[in-house]
Amino acid sequence: MTSKHFAPWCPKCGSQDIAEYVNGMPDLIYYEKLEKQGFKFIYNGCVLDGEEQDFHCNSCASDYTWQDWHMKRRKDKERLNTNS
Repeated sequence: MTSKHFAPWCPKCGSQDIAEYVNGMPDLIYYEKLEKQGFKFIYNGCVLDGEEQDFHCNSCASDYTWQDWHMKRRKDKERLNTNS
């Protein structure tokens, strides 16, 4: 089984050793299949405060959101374009 699941690299250190935060009541069978493929998850539960992060880097211990990752990626592309 090939998964289309994706955990983005850490925008701080570049590591790919990432755990994704899962909020609410997850489909455990789905996540267990992904874990068998090497994906890592942190289960937050159902009580959220609105400040949740999407990912945790196991290398540098930073938490980040999809938005953080996209901003870093955009800045890297801009830097590459100006250096070309």
